Amino acid sequence: MLKKLMRLGGAGQTQTQERVFVKTLTELDLNISQSDFTVGPDYTRIGYYVIPPQQMWHYGYGNPTYPDNQGHIYLKLRGGIGATDIDGLVRFVQENALGTQKLVVSEFRTTMLDGSMTDKRSMVALPEQIQFPWVGEDSRLSVEFRPDNTTAINRSSSVISIPVTVRY
Repeated sequence: MLKKLMRLGGAGQTQTQERVFVKTLTELDLNISQSDFTVGPDYTRIGYYVIPPQQMWHYGYGNPTYPDNQGHIYLKLRGGIGATDIDGLVRFVQENALGTQKLVVSEFRTTMLDGSMTDKRSMVALPEQIQFPWVGEDSRLSVEFRPDNTTAINRSSSVISIPVTVRY
C-alpha cells in the first residue's frame, strides 16, 4: 500500500516536472496607475507586468501547428472626448529587472489588433514565443506605444488582452 502511495508523487519524492499554464494579461494587470495619461511622438511604456517569484513567462501561448489552441491579441486604445480610437504602433517587450536590457518580441499597428473580441479569425494570433528567452522573476513584460499623434489615453475605455505562457 505504501509503495502505491509513493508512486503518486508523495512521501518524499521530488517533483521535477515543470508545470505550465496559460493566462491572458489585461489592462488591469499592467500596472497602469493613471486613468488618463499622455503619450508623445516616441515609444512610451503604457503598462508592464512584473514576473512573480519562482515563475518564468513567455508572450503568447499555444503552437502555430494547432491554430485553434494558440493565443490571440486584442488591443483597443481609446482617449479624448467620446473615447475615440487611438492609432499608432504598439510593441510587446521583455525587460530585465533593472530595465537595462530590452527585447522587442513583436510590433503591430493598433488597427491590426482591434478586431472582434469574440471572433478569433479577426484577431492577430500570438503563439508562444519560444525563440525568445523566458522572462524570470522581477523582470517585466511591457507594452510600449507610439501614437500617430500626441494624445491622451483613457485607461477605463481601453481594452488590452495579451496571451502569455507561465512556467513554475
